[in-house]
Amino acid sequence: MKTTKAQFNYFRQRVEFWFQEWGLHNWRCDVTHSREESDDIRATACWLIPHFACTINLNTETDEKLDQAEIDRTALHETWEVILSKLRNMAEETYSHDVVDGAIHDVIRRIENVVL
Repeated sequence: MKTTKAQFNYFRQRVEFWFQEWGLHNWRCDVTHSREESDDIRATACWLIPHFACTINLNTETDEKLDQAEIDRTALHETWEVILSKLRNMAEETYSHDVVDGAIHDVIRRIENVVL
């Protein structure tokens, strides 16, 4: 399913909200709306930690219909990807990407369940 401009605008607002809520005032975040390599990816985050800069992208195509609650959960999820980015990068120096990714997502899922 295609994500709409209205969904993207809501996603951008929620990312901005969560960045403020979690105190990421020193980060510059570009929120974009473009095609990811797979429809099973809702959104992605990438970062340059030394520059406190990141991009969070909402996929233009997803394999599921996204309502506002799911868009908000996705915005919170990607915000926490950025918050944990430094820990992720350090952990991946010792452990495999899959092991670190699993641990990071365990933490993020718990946060989502508590906050939302």
